[in-house]
Amino acid sequence: MKRTISGWALSLALLLPGLAVGAPGDLLARADADWARRAEGQVDYRAAPGPIATAIEGYESALRAQPANLEARWKLLRAIQFMGQFVAKEREQRREVFGHGRQVFEVGQDVLGERVGGREELDDMKPAELREHFGNTPDVAPVYLYGAINYGQWASAFGAVAALRQGVGARVRRYAEIVIALDPEYDGGAGQRFLAGIHSNAPRIPFLTGWVKRETAISLLRQALEIDPDHPETRMNLALTILRHAPDQKSEAVAILAELAELEPRPDALLESLSMRRNAREVLERVSAGSDLKGVGAGDSR
Repeated sequence: MKRTISGWALSLALLLPGLAVGAPGDLLARADADWARRAEGQVDYRAAPGPIATAIEGYESALRAQPANLEARWKLLRAIQFMGQFVAKEREQRREVFGHGRQVFEVGQDVLGERVGGREELDDMKPAELREHFGNTPDVAPVYLYGAINYGQWASAFGAVAALRQGVGARVRRYAEIVIALDPEYDGGAGQRFLAGIHSNAPRIPFLTGWVKRETAISLLRQALEIDPDHPETRMNLALTILRHAPDQKSEAVAILAELAELEPRPDALLESLSMRRNAREVLERVSAGSDLKGVGAGDSR
């Protein structure tokens, strides 16, 4: 399966001087350095395409050198997710970017399948069984996490209901459960955050998404806070989920948002921090004005 940037995203690669060459370790280190530059040139909470396109090409080169390198794969998925969130503007662009991420994730599952007897065997395994096989392999959990994010965002670009009718909801729920089974504390409870986002945002459709429970979203986010009480994404998602589904707890949500509205941007996640601070301020204004909060919900739930 092709693992290169395609369509709209391919035009960004024209900014690059050419394919990277070098030892796999050097390629990965260079891509990491480019990833650290991803916020350079950002304007109005939109990233400049050059740095992240360079990072993506670097991770692609590392994977061409070592297709089974799980660290390079999840970092590529993370970079693609960033491009889709902070560079792509139009729905069609997001479809292409996240669609590429979905392809990278599918190949990653094929690679993992080779370790357990095949892809079908992998897909049939319960999360607990996957933990038995991969619980001591730290890069597997982020492969599933960022793969799930790309998969879910790709589907969302076609519309939530259409995605659910294609079974995407159940699929990404499984991926989130796998992340939790493999490493429940990864990135301060990232698996719980992602699964909470599904329960918070997925529409309830009879005979299709009966498993969706709004109260479960809040419970999962509180579990994540027990792992890392200060994690900004968990706190933001909890505040938004409360406003959307538990208005009786509104005061807690407002207090969280007030703190996030004064968030000091993290140098290692500048654009993400700035975007979160802006969102917190905008939601606070809507709450203060008594505006309709329709559409308020968890973000990408990473």
